[in-house]
Amino acid sequence: MPIYADTSHVALYGLLEGTWATIPSETLIHAIQITSISGGEKFVWKQPNKIGTKRHLSKQLRVSSNAELAFDFELRPGVYDKYFAAFIGGEIESLSPFAVGLTDIGVDSAEHLFVSITTDWLAAGVKVGMRIQVAGFANAGNNGIFRVSGVSNNTIHVEDRLIPMVNEVGVTTGFKAAMVRSGTEILSFFFENHFSDISIFEQYYGMRPNSLKINIDSNKIITGSMSFLGSRMTSETEPLLD
Repeated sequence: MPIYADTSHVALYGLLEGTWATIPSETLIHAIQITSISGGEKFVWKQPNKIGTKRHLSKQLRVSSNAELAFDFELRPGVYDKYFAAFIGGEIESLSPFAVGLTDIGVDSAEHLFVSITTDWLAAGVKVGMRIQVAGFANAGNNGIFRVSGVSNNTIHVEDRLIPMVNEVGVTTGFKAAMVRSGTEILSFFFENHFSDISIFEQYYGMRPNSLKINIDSNKIITGSMSFLGSRMTSETEPLLD
């Protein structure tokens, strides 16, 4: 009797590959939060035209195969950024939280400026187009996520706040920034899907995103789906990822 897995007992993990379809040396394992998943290996068969000795057509031949993986998700900040960037052929430019004290930062609300006496924002890597997350100011109106519209050595000019910082639990006090730029870089991922109820590990190599869908509705959680196409999938009883 075949063994069936329950898709409610799965855990999906991903790693960025350095070389397409090879086990990555990267050690930063990324747990992917999903609401549903499907995948497997797809085979392409071709029927030869040759007729056998009994005037029957020859057996079909397998001419190619590839791996397919798709999952649905509820959008959470930062969880899917690398996959979104890969979909547009781009990369994420992110900076570590700036080591600046808030006493060094002044705010000009009328001009939408963050002004520093000692911090060189250009040297720190701040660029126009980045989103900066600001936290820790006593005035809650100064905390949140802003888009950088201008930057000089000691000033950051921002547009109106995009997202207020309603709950600052676990948010580092200070500044941090990131942005995604579209481009031509081709990224691939290694995925491992663990079925905990039957101790099976599906391992997907050389996976590249080929579709992305985002659903945005009023007063609802933002949801979406992504699908990937890749080199191969193997089913193992031991994990490659710790």
